[in-house]
Amino acid sequence: MAAKMIYLDQSVYGHMLDYDSGGWRQSPMGRELVEAQTAGTGEVWFSPVNVMETAQASEPRRSQLAKCMLDLAGARRVLPGHDFILVEKFGHFLNSFAPGSFNLRGAFPKLRDDASRLWLGYLALMAAAPGVTLGPGIEDLRRAKPETRLLAARFAANPDETLDRMITSAEKMQVTHDSDPLGLCALSRQQIDQETEQLLAQSVPSLTGSTRRKLAQHRRVIAERYGGVEVGAMLDSVFPCICTMITTIISPALIEHWCEAERRYGPERAPPRCPGGYLSVRETRGVREPKHVDVRHRSPRTRAARQRGDDPDRRFDV
Repeated sequence: MAAKMIYLDQSVYGHMLDYDSGGWRQSPMGRELVEAQTAGTGEVWFSPVNVMETAQASEPRRSQLAKCMLDLAGARRVLPGHDFILVEKFGHFLNSFAPGSFNLRGAFPKLRDDASRLWLGYLALMAAAPGVTLGPGIEDLRRAKPETRLLAARFAANPDETLDRMITSAEKMQVTHDSDPLGLCALSRQQIDQETEQLLAQSVPSLTGSTRRKLAQHRRVIAERYGGVEVGAMLDSVFPCICTMITTIISPALIEHWCEAERRYGPERAPPRCPGGYLSVRETRGVREPKHVDVRHRSPRTRAARQRGDDPDRRFDV
């Protein structure tokens, strides 16, 4: 029988550490987990979220949490981050109507495993070197929760107006070049907390029936627009280099099966074809010179192969 995968909320590690006698191993939860791992019936895994939560703690709590997590996870069991999970699901979605359009065996698994090892190393650093300076990224993590809480408070204080703005932005595809459209970067941590408390005091206890109906009516378009932005951000996070992306997302397979995507989901038609390949977005808007690039023309070796009549296996249309 395979061991069950066990994932613990961050608060559970804290409760085990706070056990009065004998440390976390002697706590009721700690004993159960150690017995399960010894018997091979359960394995504890931690995630990047656990690492980020641990990084925000103060010493000596931070190093204690890190050691506890490493012990329970055998210093090796790390779940992928949210970005890799979402991109993998996106890949399965692409393959559902365009088989072979997302290569799950290429660069993706290596990038995922490398990212997991980095999170493992980050946790090990906190465990092995108490008080180590973790860099400016920690301040961003510490601000993330208060900022999220402030946005929720803004919605709760005026849900109808906020929802109307969301619907308008989604339906009209409104975008902005402002890097801080919500004005969060200019606020100090104290200002964030103060505004949050003021808004929570003004918040409505629950959404009205009309607001709920409006949200249900426009749920799909909001999810599509905001989900598209989220997928784009996750692709940018997972693929640090464009070369790893173009060897994972296979555009010829997507183009070949685009009619199936149209039938199922109703997206816009694929760009028209030209003799040298598919036209870019610029070309479909009136730019005459083709922007089609064939990598085979750039490499002397592949160019020589073409002259001999050989057809190289790999081709990337940009």
